[in-house]
Amino acid sequence: MRHTGRACARIAAAVVLPLIFFGTGLAAAQTTVVAGATPGQFSVNESGAATYRIPIQVPPGVAGMEPKLELAYNSQGGNGLLGMGWSLSGLSAIGRCPRTMAQDGARGSVNFDMNDRYCMDGQRLILVSGAYGVAGSEYKTELDSFSKIVASGTAGNGVASFTVQTKAGLTMEYGNTADSRIEAQGKTSVRVWAVNKISDVKTNFMTFSYVEDNVNGDFYPSRIDYAGNINAGKTPVNSAQFIYEARPDVATGYLAGTIIRSSARLKELQVYEGAGSFKSYRASYDLSVATKRSRLGSLQECATGGVCLPPTSIAYTPAGLVVFSRSIDVPGWGVGSSFTDSNTYPVIIGDWNGDGKTDWARVQGSGISFLVSTGTGFERIADVAGWGPGSGFTDGNVYPIITGDWNGDGKTDWARVQSSGISFYVSTGTGFERIADVAGWGTGSSFTDGNVYPIITGDWNGDGKTDWARVQGSAISFFVSTGTGFERIADVAGWGPGSGFTDGNVYPIITGDWNGDGKTDWARVQGSAVSFFVSTGTGFERIADVPGWGPSVGFPNGSVYPIFTGDWNGDGKTDWARVQSESISFFVSTGNGFERMPDVPGWGPGVGFSDGGVYPIITGDWNGDGKTDWARVQSESVSFFISTGNGFERMPDVPGWGPGVGFSNGGVFPIITGDWNGDGKTDWARFQSATVSFFTESNPIPDLASQISRQGNVVQLVTQPLTHSAVYTKDIAPNASAYPKLDLQYPQYVVSSVSSSNGIGSAITTQYSYGGLKAEQGTGRGMLGFRWMKSKNLANNIESYTEFNQNWPLTGSVAKSETRLAGSGNASVLKRTTNTYAQGTGSATGTTFVYPSQSVEESWDLGGSAYPTVTNSYQYGQSPQYGDPTQISVVNSAGAGKTTVNEYWPANTGSGSWVLGRLKKATVTSVAP
Repeated sequence: MRHTGRACARIAAAVVLPLIFFGTGLAAAQTTVVAGATPGQFSVNESGAATYRIPIQVPPGVAGMEPKLELAYNSQGGNGLLGMGWSLSGLSAIGRCPRTMAQDGARGSVNFDMNDRYCMDGQRLILVSGAYGVAGSEYKTELDSFSKIVASGTAGNGVASFTVQTKAGLTMEYGNTADSRIEAQGKTSVRVWAVNKISDVKTNFMTFSYVEDNVNGDFYPSRIDYAGNINAGKTPVNSAQFIYEARPDVATGYLAGTIIRSSARLKELQVYEGAGSFKSYRASYDLSVATKRSRLGSLQECATGGVCLPPTSIAYTPAGLVVFSRSIDVPGWGVGSSFTDSNTYPVIIGDWNGDGKTDWARVQGSGISFLVSTGTGFERIADVAGWGPGSGFTDGNVYPIITGDWNGDGKTDWARVQSSGISFYVSTGTGFERIADVAGWGTGSSFTDGNVYPIITGDWNGDGKTDWARVQGSAISFFVSTGTGFERIADVAGWGPGSGFTDGNVYPIITGDWNGDGKTDWARVQGSAVSFFVSTGTGFERIADVPGWGPSVGFPNGSVYPIFTGDWNGDGKTDWARVQSESISFFVSTGNGFERMPDVPGWGPGVGFSDGGVYPIITGDWNGDGKTDWARVQSESVSFFISTGNGFERMPDVPGWGPGVGFSNGGVFPIITGDWNGDGKTDWARFQSATVSFFTESNPIPDLASQISRQGNVVQLVTQPLTHSAVYTKDIAPNASAYPKLDLQYPQYVVSSVSSSNGIGSAITTQYSYGGLKAEQGTGRGMLGFRWMKSKNLANNIESYTEFNQNWPLTGSVAKSETRLAGSGNASVLKRTTNTYAQGTGSATGTTFVYPSQSVEESWDLGGSAYPTVTNSYQYGQSPQYGDPTQISVVNSAGAGKTTVNEYWPANTGSGSWVLGRLKKATVTSVAP
């Protein structure tokens, strides 16, 4: 299971605010270009991602007023304007984002209504005055950047534009032109306010223009014009212009009922000085065999006169078509070992020890046996006595068994219905503890049939703990986990046998997150439709009925016409599908309803697939691209399909494993799915007579750059998932987290080694490792990052170690860094820097200002003798609300030091002005040892 924080509504391909220096000049410099490659900059960031940045060279603007653009690679990035992992950075935007518990006391989603909130370049905007989303309202960023942000006008449910005055003296306009005001498709409400103009205190300015594709709900930059001056009446003379081409891998997603379809990719970026060409950057792509996604294959830089340099070339991990290999057989557990029926001996899957690899368990005669994956096999860790047919639990339909994470600790737990109620167990990582029995809801309370009274699980309130519900006579009753027990929050009337829903096979219930807000929703087939409900956190609202697909219109049986769920287009919202007579029909969620995708012909009862028990359907992500795929057992094989986002393509069949070769019934020979080796791709297994046979997908994770070559400089990359023990260490006591924080281990890919050219014909290899990844559940803060990160240069054995803070608002700041060399220095440490931070009052309620209050630098020579300790101290006195230090002192333990006392002019914030932090006087006092 992947844990990610919910961020702002999708904005641009990248929204990195440019750093622009300003001055007093008016004349733009003229430049003669000498052809030469712009140097690429490689690094591994604090998330473990490989990053590579190519700055776009532009002729200088007036007083530094020029675009700061980069073509940037991030190995953890998505499929943007330049294909997988690559993006254009240097453009700023404001977009809609959902309410969160941490900031608003409520969980929400973007609905293009007045409950939406705004984010600027990923930073939440906090209301200072006025009403949120209303013209004239003023905002600050939550982590105070000391900018004044004012909304203007009205457009649908929200404002029309924003003006931002920064501490640096810039005035930035967002959405103040028709093409930069990106309305949600089919609505008057704005989805994104893109920057359209930036000017400085001397009225030097640049403008940004966009192509707005209203039909598809998308937009992308078309040109940037700069080197103009308002007071001098000078129009911009220099420009950067963007040329696009149609992309074959059109990506389609939805947000609150509006479509967002990306159909273009960047072909060329042209830079002009006046009317003459200055530089151009030409992109060339290939299409991934494994995922059918665009990949940037090369980028060629050309100078004046069409003189082009050898291109930067990118190679990717060699992933091909989905191919499964039989990796291991686990003896026993099949029909030949007396496990004659999966109803009597249910199989369940989960991650019992929270290591990111899928485990499994099976009910046996006197209990339940739990096995955990080692990555190459399975080890039996615990038997929980009772709960099997030998203890009276003879029927899995009468005594259903369910799984979830009841206490939100990242390990899968379980529960089983018994006579007097439901008994819940939580995993300790090596076994299980019984935490609660919920009275009633068992066979002794007339819940005698799990088909008539289905039990379902989900996270109804989005707090990261698994909840449950059970159909009763005239309603469905919903319970939420407290971590140690459960509370009943809502009954949804109807939908039970007392209202005609007498058979869960005829009227199936499905669960998912239809609107992508992090709370689990549900739906039930009724007579002539499927009715969908979304969670409010305390109850449910009916959002849509999809007509057809019920028993009164020809779908009389869920076994013959299975209904199943997944995320077919990878947009974070749950979709669904149903088998019909001669095809399978797929639907994608729009956030408030569903759109039908192309049907996949065949695979229904009209072409021989007469029973879902004989011909099971399974789902998963076979190629690791984030979209749900599917497969179906046929007579003598299993056929696999991968999602392209807009349809499905058939992969090679796996021969055998169907009824034509002896696997006559899915109840006798269960088929299960999971990620057995923790590589981020879904695997599968099938029980046979004497063993359980496990299959894993053979390819590496696709579409990750493995080599970047630029002008003879070669960077070779190796990435590994966090499930690899040599790369990542999950925190345990005393550093283990407690709810709502969560210690994470899942198949996120990080850099494990980098080999780069050293300029003298050989390469330098650096190894990386990580530890203590955490997230905060239910609050909206999301990922808290790694607790530590380490790199080691194999040429000189120098090791760099960094520890990070993981508490808001210090998240991601460096707590400690060390330079190490084994056998040298002070216990192998050559240098140590320890940072202390303070949290100041922001310039508005709800904002905060974090600053380093002290940094202590210790160092030792190779023999362990100490150098003087240096202490850097920072004070923020008379104007902390504007982020200006009033005193900076640097003192070493030998007695030498320097203190700088700063005095500032009063801030000018009246009559539309926003002039802050202008230094009036700095007094420096030095002390000799």
